[in-house]
Amino acid sequence: MNTSETLARLRELMGKKENNVNTYVVVSEDQHGSEYIAECDQWWAFISGFAGIYWYISPRCTDVVTKVTLVMIESSEDTHLGKHLEESSRIGINATLITVQAASSLSKNLTPSKSTLVSLPQILADQIWIDRPVLPKNPIVHLEEKFSGESHESKLGRRRDELNKKQCRAIVLSAFDEIAWLYAVVTMDSVTLFVQGGALADVDVKPYEEFWTSLKELKSEGKGDRAYTASLSDAKCWVVKV
Repeated sequence: MNTSETLARLRELMGKKENNVNTYVVVSEDQHGSEYIAECDQWWAFISGFAGIYWYISPRCTDVVTKVTLVMIESSEDTHLGKHLEESSRIGINATLITVQAASSLSKNLTPSKSTLVSLPQILADQIWIDRPVLPKNPIVHLEEKFSGESHESKLGRRRDELNKKQCRAIVLSAFDEIAWLYAVVTMDSVTLFVQGGALADVDVKPYEEFWTSLKELKSEGKGDRAYTASLSDAKCWVVKV
């Protein structure tokens, strides 16, 4: 499938009743906000035909991919969208690919044009990318305390102390460095790691694909319906308050 066919198929999906968006944001991040992206998560490269992290932009780029217009912007992406979109536009994006802070900033910049940010349940590009590479399943190894500098029990204790201070029941860590430092979901009585099958031994794990289902179950066990972000570590994370 060439770029023209890919864009045509994407626009077809955008126009479907269940999506109904006239603008679609293709991000350059994965669901963990990683700096280096696995091949299976390079959505922008699949859609546009441009690969790599750093691009050399020149007028000749328009000769390479005739259906893609490269625009040099002097401001942030959300500010640019807010200024150049038609009034009352519907901008679609999959919520798992954008942080709460970024979504809030984008929505704020869309307000003057009366445009709306729409959370789509699926990544549209995934429905087109038939030969999408599989998610890497590299082995994960456990580091002894002499290498990590602190025991797992000590780390959990400090995280739970912070949860108590903030009157939160659980914290969800999504960044890979945070997951490597601790685990993925920490509550007051359990720790759960969501990972590809076969990556770990001697550790209780759940399939990577079950994360969102388990998060909903965790929420249903509580008494509230609010979600918060917090800085319990140096990187971004989700906190579910009940």
